[in-house]
Amino acid sequence: MSMKPKVAVLSGGRGGIGRAIVSRLEKDGYHVCALVCDVTKSEEVYAAVAKTHAQFGSIDVAIHAAVSPLVRERASVIDPLKFRQQFEVAAFGALVFFQAVLPYMRAQKSGHLIGITTKALDTDTSSGMSGYLCAKFALRGLLRELRFELAPDIRVDEVSPGFVPTTLHADLPEAVRAFITERAPSQTPGEVADIVSKLLLA
Repeated sequence: MSMKPKVAVLSGGRGGIGRAIVSRLEKDGYHVCALVCDVTKSEEVYAAVAKTHAQFGSIDVAIHAAVSPLVRERASVIDPLKFRQQFEVAAFGALVFFQAVLPYMRAQKSGHLIGITTKALDTDTSSGMSGYLCAKFALRGLLRELRFELAPDIRVDEVSPGFVPTTLHADLPEAVRAFITERAPSQTPGEVADIVSKLLLA
């Protein structure tokens, strides 16, 4: 008797990392649904999650990979509205997304939440991307709180890749991209997807 495929839902599925995760999990045998909605609008998120559950009957994995376009400005000068937008997607978007899937996971007494942050949070230098990094710190804090709240039935993990040369960094001149990849840990979207796959098997 064949086992029913697990179901994974993903925010940010149209980005470089998101597309790689979708492809990898499909190869791993998951039903994967990349949410087509604005994660800053809770009604759209809840409707998309409910539609996925109605279609497949369960939600086993939720991965938050959505991110706003980068604003390369320091905290001392960034427009507060631009700063806030980073939080709306990376932090508040994650909160709404995870709250939307949790009733289904709690009902089945199992599930796995994963948030994509960045290795840049662990460095001691300024990147000039204050809004992005502060929002990712908030996401890390959210994952920490959920890890304590939801154990042992629901797992919560963080994936923190190094520099990933996707369209998120398309504004960088090629020479700058080369400089970064030579001096800092860098990964391909596929390598990040491999980490997610291994986490789900652990």
